[in-house]
Amino acid sequence: MKVRATLHDVAERAGVSVATASRALSGRKSNKKTLGRVREVAAELGYVANGAARSLRNVRTMTVGAVFNQLHDHLSTELLDALVSALDQYGYSLLVATAQGVEERFDSLVHRFRERRVDALFCVNPSGKGVALARYAAAGVPAICLFSKSGGYENQPLIAASIHEAVNLALARLRSLGHQIVGVIRPRRRSRPLEAFREIARKSCMTVRSYEVHDGPIDAVGVLNSMMNEQQRTTVLVALQTDAVRLFEAADALSILVPGALSIIAIRNRAQQMTGTRLPLSMILLSPGRVGVEAASALVGHLRGERTLWGSIAVEVGSWIEGGTMGTITTVRAATSAECPAAPGHVWRDHAAGTKRS
Repeated sequence: MKVRATLHDVAERAGVSVATASRALSGRKSNKKTLGRVREVAAELGYVANGAARSLRNVRTMTVGAVFNQLHDHLSTELLDALVSALDQYGYSLLVATAQGVEERFDSLVHRFRERRVDALFCVNPSGKGVALARYAAAGVPAICLFSKSGGYENQPLIAASIHEAVNLALARLRSLGHQIVGVIRPRRRSRPLEAFREIARKSCMTVRSYEVHDGPIDAVGVLNSMMNEQQRTTVLVALQTDAVRLFEAADALSILVPGALSIIAIRNRAQQMTGTRLPLSMILLSPGRVGVEAASALVGHLRGERTLWGSIAVEVGSWIEGGTMGTITTVRAATSAECPAAPGHVWRDHAAGTKRS
């Protein structure tokens, strides 16, 4: 008895992924050369799409799955709130699970959501082999990565967060005030926004120094004492809001004038409570919920046939707010605009473990 050819057989013979073969055979956007090759192979193998299965797949459950690599910080919870609210407006319910940083568990949850017949899946900072994605592709169910993608999820559509515009505004303002050397306080658990700021600043005319926090809270006094003894001194420190407040308080204790001798910039998530300080902090305010709103809109548009999901979309989530902790350093020459070209775009590409960045 002749065994019926499957979509996997077609993809393997054509040398493409199952997702690519599915797009080609369903008439969705594909490279002409690839489209021709896939259809030629399908004809050779006698592949026929399962009409009954396709009909079943077209019955919407009005549910969307979301698998988080980890769900433990303000960024993740704000994203989750935005996804729930935005999808609810379109009549969809969101089912949520977290892999707790375990790759095997992430893959298992992706597989489990397919069993639940969700209409689509969001993979937040995914890592793993992504074996179950073939089943999503064969069923025509979109699986979209948010913030980053790695491992077996590299070929999936991505909606990433960017703070490019906010950081460039901050850097332009710093240069106009005469600053040339910026220090970044890097906690042991890497922060995606801080790493993005660091990379954008390095690609501009700024000299960037890193101050590592190895364990526990920052030793603000130690950092400031070390900084003040530098031959060419750092004049700006950038840190997460909690560390920025500690630096500000330590500067007061050491009689280091802010902003006269040192400027401080905080990176703060909108969901965090604003900590009171003698001067309002200059900051980059993060709104990761914008990624959730865009993701919901893009997904529903795709499900309705109004737009195609492929490649990467960068969503600006930062807002630059200048407060009282940034000012002129009169002893440092201000660079000209010709010496300081705008930094290229930067999106958050590292997953929760902070091991991959672009």
